[in-house]
Amino acid sequence: MDFRSLGLLTLLFSFATALGAMSQSEQLVAEGTIVAFHKQWRHQVTPYSSQGTATPADIWIVRVNRWTSGKVEGTYFLVCYWLYERAVDNKEINQPQLRFQLRKPREADGQKPCEGITRVGWEPPFKFRPMRMDDFRRTEPGRADAIPPPKKLPCLIMHKPPTAVRSETGSKVAHL
Repeated sequence: MDFRSLGLLTLLFSFATALGAMSQSEQLVAEGTIVAFHKQWRHQVTPYSSQGTATPADIWIVRVNRWTSGKVEGTYFLVCYWLYERAVDNKEINQPQLRFQLRKPREADGQKPCEGITRVGWEPPFKFRPMRMDDFRRTEPGRADAIPPPKKLPCLIMHKPPTAVRSETGSKVAHL
């Protein structure tokens, strides 16, 4: 191997290491509970649409009990879950302890992905308004939570479905 090949290899390795560090630093992993979901934005099964290219999303309010990687200030968050893989069914959404792979919103997500709107009425022309707490339905684990108003909650994005957190004995909290 000549000097130029070794230099190029070193440069490529450095670039790959830097990219890996950047993607890991933006990855946030938290354990917590889905305490409420937006009633109009709830998909219990992955919707199928042959029309358009939009990706469906759920909007949840999540209570974070513990950060395992990274950290964002606050306890309650609006989470926009893009259904790239699959929907989260009723059994899963009501789990008492889940692990979430999250990230902060980016420009590519659009202007404000969690600043959801609620459609008023079902007949065109549609009218919209900002979401309110009464647009959400609480989950079983979130029934007693004192949840702040949605407009005061930080926004996080999620692409993969949450997973059940293992208990201290090693068994799963629930089968998903």
